[in-house]
Amino acid sequence: MTNAERHALVAQFRRAVYDRFGFIPFPHQAEWQLAGDGWTLTDLPAVPGKPAVTVQLEDRSTVRRLVIPRATGPATVLADLAGYKGGKSFGMGAHASGYAVLPDARVEFIGLEYGTSEPEFNYLVEFLCSEKGMGMKYSSYQNDKRGGRMRLKLTTGASYEVRSWTQKESLKGSRIDAYYYTEAYQLPGLECYTSVKQNLRQRNGKAVFGTTPDRPWVAILHDMGHGRDPLWHCTCNIHSRCNPYTYDAADEHRDDPTKGGLMTRERYAIAWEGKLGSYVGSVFDFQRGQCQFTPATHPELFDWSKLVRDGFATADPRRDTTRA
Repeated sequence: MTNAERHALVAQFRRAVYDRFGFIPFPHQAEWQLAGDGWTLTDLPAVPGKPAVTVQLEDRSTVRRLVIPRATGPATVLADLAGYKGGKSFGMGAHASGYAVLPDARVEFIGLEYGTSEPEFNYLVEFLCSEKGMGMKYSSYQNDKRGGRMRLKLTTGASYEVRSWTQKESLKGSRIDAYYYTEAYQLPGLECYTSVKQNLRQRNGKAVFGTTPDRPWVAILHDMGHGRDPLWHCTCNIHSRCNPYTYDAADEHRDDPTKGGLMTRERYAIAWEGKLGSYVGSVFDFQRGQCQFTPATHPELFDWSKLVRDGFATADPRRDTTRA
């Protein structure tokens, strides 16, 4: 079976899982998942005879939206950057269920600790093994986050496992169909992907990042997914209200700084609005997120003569001939 045939089979089975479970994704969930299958979700209503998907809106109503082929083909690195309780964990657990159809599938959830991936793992088990879900049988099932044993092996042969980045040495040297990075902002940086991406190469596997944009390094997911690399996709700026099952307007107002709430503007933008840009990074007095200094943005820092006049430098190193 070719990799293209494997991916097509996974996508087909995933749709069957969603239909059986009754899961209708929010637009942001559908967007990144479709990108991985080679499609682009539009804001246009469905057209008879054209591909379309059903999505669930903030008021719990559903609409059919037109989808079109993704210009650069299926994305292999997918990012879902949303506010708190935006459906990131549920979306990843649902997406991972598609691999259960492959007899040799190997999928891993990676979090800072084993417990970090517990929601995604539990959602996956519910999709695949519950009566509401597919009712699939398993040959092995462990769900012990304290002992670091969180595994599911189906009788079909597909296996899922939760990994901790604190034990990252165990991640190397395997053929993997997909990595799901849970609460990725807690991880040390993009090395969590670049150090193991070779394991995805043989099967042209996926890397999925679901996270609140709560650290500066997460910005690279945004930059790569918006034009720097056609094989990356980023869904971002997703407000927590996208999930009508967990959103609490009164709670948001208590945090909204424009209404005298508890949070700073930056903290609010991250937690509730899932925003990037100048808001990336946990905002404390000693950390203001990511800031770039270039001759274009801060010319005064690159004007050596001005630095000398202001007493911040003693000589222009480009003209100082007294140095050895």
